[in-house]
Parts: sequence; C-alpha cells; structure tokens
Amino acid sequence: MKKLVTAIIGAAVVTLVTSGNARAASFLATGDGKVGTIDTSTGSFTPVFTNGVNWGDIGFSNTNELFGDSVNINGDPDQSYRVNLDSNTLTLIGNLGVQNVAGLDFNPTNNQLYGTTFAGGFYNINTSTGAATLVANIPNFSTAGDIVFDPGTNAFFATSFTPTDSTLFSIALNGTASQIGNIGFKNVFGLIEQGNTLYGFTADGKQITIDKTTGLGTFDRNVTSLTGTIVGASSEATAVPEPGSVLGVVAGGILLTGSAIKGRFIKKSKITKGATC
Repeated sequence: MKKLVTAIIGAAVVTLVTSGNARAASFLATGDGKVGTIDTSTGSFTPVFTNGVNWGDIGFSNTNELFGDSVNINGDPDQSYRVNLDSNTLTLIGNLGVQNVAGLDFNPTNNQLYGTTFAGGFYNINTSTGAATLVANIPNFSTAGDIVFDPGTNAFFATSFTPTDSTLFSIALNGTASQIGNIGFKNVFGLIEQGNTLYGFTADGKQITIDKTTGLGTFDRNVTSLTGTIVGASSEATAVPEPGSVLGVVAGGILLTGSAIKGRFIKKSKITKGATC
C-alpha cells in the first residue's frame, strides 16, 4: 500500500481489511486521449482516464502525483499540468517556455522532474510554475517520446527517434549522455521499468523488452483493447489500494492511517509530434 502512517494505542493486534485490490502501477497513454493500466503479463490495456489533451509525456512523482505536458501544434510553448485520474480532471500549472517536450519523468530520490525535447534539450522542470530550465543540449539525440529513471545507474533511459529505428540512450542528471544501441523497432514511444525489466511500447501496439546494456529490443506481446495508437507510458512510484478499504482494530487497539491519493497520466501521439518537429 502507498503511505501508511500508523499509531496504535492499547493492545496489540491490528488487522487491515481491504475490499479492493491495489491498483496496477503501470499505464499507457493513447493518441485518442486515453490513459489506462497495462498488465505486462498479458498485454491487456484498461482505460481509466479520457480527459486528455495533446500530450507530450507524463511522469509520476515519488508521492504518485501525476504530471504531464501538452504539445501545442501551433508552435506556442508547451503547457504543464497536474492530472487527477480519479476525477478525470486536469489542472494547468503553466507554460514550460519551450516546445516539443516529448519525454518526461521524475528522479525519485530528489523528486525533481526532467524532460527531453525533439531538438535534443534536457531540462529540469519546476512543478510549481511549469517553467523548464535547460540542463544540457545532447548531440545526435531527438527524443522519441519517453524517458524513464533507472535507480541502478542513477540516470535516465531515453529513446531517440530516427525514421527507421529507435535508439536507446542513457542520460545522467547533469545532462551527460551516451548512446547505448539501436532498439530494432521504430516509434518506441513508451518506456517503463518493472523490477529489472525495461519495457518499451511502440505506436502500433507492440510491447517489447529492451536490453539495458545493448539497447536491443525483443518482441514480447501485442497490447490488446487499444482504440488509438500508443503515445506514452509511465509507472506509479508505489501501488495504492482502491477506494473502499476497511480498517479493523482488534483487542482495543486504535489505528490511524494516512494515505496519499495517487495520480496517473498520459501523453501525446509521437506520430503527430514527428510531424510538428
């Protein structure tokens, strides 16, 4: 469960009974404005959010708040949002001040949001104002639409776009980047990590696994129940129980709990993005 702060007064046995399962921790965004859970063991996509804009990417904070940016096809700066998947609503934060922010994720250790652009910029993003501050320009890099933080390397994995392939990069927090290798699949617009496995998702609905040392992608399965192209992916920091939990106290103990409501998010079609570069 997510955050559970417990104070027990009196005797010792406390039971926690939940009437619902913990929500799935990984999500896909689609080009028709939806975001939903993805079960990587089956490839099943289940929409939970339909109030999307023209998303560039999404990212969860370490408290499961969901943030994202919308790419403005008229050339104006992108806009930053908070997303509430439970109420299907968006809250505008502000302009990023840059265009085509297509990759987005948090460094969970300091809860800082970072973004990448088509033009190869690597930015730190203020989640209070939406303003993006340039960290570095990365040579030979054009974000293919996603980044994901890897705690094992303390760096981001990122996909770079070419017309015929996608390339896996590693980007350190200071913007120093290295090319790992070609993935072998084009339009890899979503990245998530589950345990030690790096998953990629292509626009046309392929779920692949990606070798972190070589960049090579391997087909895993097709994603089912899609109604639009895959345009992004993100994972919650931790699982959270569904609404309807019941707390039981046994033998006179008193249980006080606090839990944060998680957020989730989406992103825009990189096929459209490619046309706006």
